[in-house]
Amino acid sequence: MILIFHKISGVIIIIVYSYIFTNMGDYYPGLKAAWEVDYGRRTVVGAGFVTLLPFVASALFIFPRYFSEKFSLKTGFFPEAVFGPCSFIFLGYLLLIFDIALLQLFK
Repeated sequence: MILIFHKISGVIIIIVYSYIFTNMGDYYPGLKAAWEVDYGRRTVVGAGFVTLLPFVASALFIFPRYFSEKFSLKTGFFPEAVFGPCSFIFLGYLLLIFDIALLQLFK
């Protein structure tokens, strides 16, 4: 039940952030200016990081078991994952909160 809630919320996050980033000038004019600046590569990389971070968080919400199997540490004798799916859901929440804080800098 909890995983279904997070899968649905991951899809909603993708829809909301896709709308926000397609209309970036209305909501975050500073982020749009960072994408359009021609001072160097660093500003574009930073803006890309802020733009892609919620999609990584939603991937952690939608596929927590996959990330648990592929990216978690394994125990010594038994090939069990040390971090379960709930750990990656928690990491998704942390990434989402971090991205919301970074987006507030671009308002």
